[in-house]
Amino acid sequence: NSFRFASDRLRDDFETVFDAVNIDGMVIRYASDELKSDPDIVKNAMDNNPLALSAAGADMDKNEDVVIDLIQKGKLKFIDADKSLRKNRNVVLAAVNVDGENLYYADTALKNDYEIAISAVKQHSHSYTWASDSLKNNKAFSLEAVGLDSKLISNVPYELLDDEEFMSEAVRIDGLTLKWAGYNASGKEKIVLAAIKQNPAALFCARDFYRSDENFLKKALEINGDCLKF
Repeated sequence: NSFRFASDRLRDDFETVFDAVNIDGMVIRYASDELKSDPDIVKNAMDNNPLALSAAGADMDKNEDVVIDLIQKGKLKFIDADKSLRKNRNVVLAAVNVDGENLYYADTALKNDYEIAISAVKQHSHSYTWASDSLKNNKAFSLEAVGLDSKLISNVPYELLDDEEFMSEAVRIDGLTLKWAGYNASGKEKIVLAAIKQNPAALFCARDFYRSDENFLKKALEINGDCLKF
């Protein structure tokens, strides 16, 4: 590349280097030390050639602004970023918003961060798996997750599945979540009726003593006449 023969003045000129790396990202290797560590130069170079990061200034692979930009543009996978950034909240949040499964690689403390974890679930529901046990036992968190994808009910801790308050809300989201209700919760008539109101097919998920109780079946029909189909 002809830029290797450029004068020191040009190598240290922001606009010249910025334009040069826009044509060939690897030209950054010939920039002045100061510009090799300029976030805007580095980002522009990597837009042209992702390998340019290897020729950038020291620690630019740990620069929050640079790494977030690269992850968001799909130029860098979070798994390939410097491992120290797995503890960086801003980087992790950006990463899970690109691919929720990136929560798997986050530092343990950040897997317990409500905003990060629910952002991951919004992007990829399976990411609920990687949230901390503490969060999964949090009623608000797990209920929001189920609201995003009711199939996640199968991964909710049993303590919540048997919690009357939690299941009352869950069946209002999707009546078929009644299938996963714990022993105590599944025995609460109001929960079962709420599930049937949301989805008449939830009658199939009710315990046998409800399905054989004429008085209960009358109530179910009053709430949702479509129960007759089941």
